Amino acid sequence: TPSSKLALKSLRRAHGARGHSEPVYCAAFDGAGALLVTAADDSLVKVWCTASGFLLATLRGHAMDVTDVSISADDCLLATASNDQTVRIWSIRPSPGSNSPDPRGAPG
Repeated sequence: TPSSKLALKSLRRAHGARGHSEPVYCAAFDGAGALLVTAADDSLVKVWCTASGFLLATLRGHAMDVTDVSISADDCLLATASNDQTVRIWSIRPSPGSNSPDPRGAPG
């Protein structure tokens, strides 16, 4: 959507290369365009607020580069796949009393 493209440009200007230490393989917006998820060679998955450009969470759990991300239709779950031959499922709804996604990923 046009607003998502604008948000991505704003995010790039605000945070540039400080997000990941290695090249980014993939990215996905949630259905509302409020969150951007990025994944990279550094084995990390990062969740960004598109409105502010702020990093909300860094998800750790993969041992190798993360090659794919997908957000469920209800915007509750995030699936990530890695060259470590694992798929992890993450809750991206905020934990009770928090504004950030729940960074606990269950291996799939």
